[in-house]
Amino acid sequence: MIKVLSKYRPWWNDLTARIFGPWSKWTSPNQMTFLNLVSGALAGWFIYTDHFKLAALFVALSSIFDFIDGGIARGSDKGTKFGAVLDATFDRLSEGLVFIGLAFKSQLAIVALVISYAISHVGVKEPRAHKGIAERAERTFIICGFLFFNQIYYGLLLLIALLFPTLLIRLWSARKVNQA
Repeated sequence: MIKVLSKYRPWWNDLTARIFGPWSKWTSPNQMTFLNLVSGALAGWFIYTDHFKLAALFVALSSIFDFIDGGIARGSDKGTKFGAVLDATFDRLSEGLVFIGLAFKSQLAIVALVISYAISHVGVKEPRAHKGIAERAERTFIICGFLFFNQIYYGLLLLIALLFPTLLIRLWSARKVNQA
């Protein structure tokens, strides 16, 4: 199976814990999680109002806040089970708000949103399943790119072309894991 950015996850998690763990003196993971949601909402608004470069910036910021909240939680004693639930929930809401903005530009965004949520759902129901080729980091990178270059239609086509096989890979992997 193809692994893209996820192969760097252990290295990234360790690095972010070392860098952002000390930030727990000034902020909490949940505050960064909230900024993730606010950034996603602003990105959705900027898409709706045709400010695509600003939208790309806020999609990127949303992802950065998501990295930081995890780093603070792993690098300090401030990580909680509720914080993990809040993080996952706000991640989905943030992503959904971006796709809602995109849906005003192309109905393909609805297809991408549904597949993206299905991918996340399979990951929650069977965390041992292979992640596939378009995890959240790859999706964020693609969305930032097509927003920055104002290529929403083709960007959504590319995203769907990667999301659908990712969903199939996760489902197939979940099936195999549960047959063992």
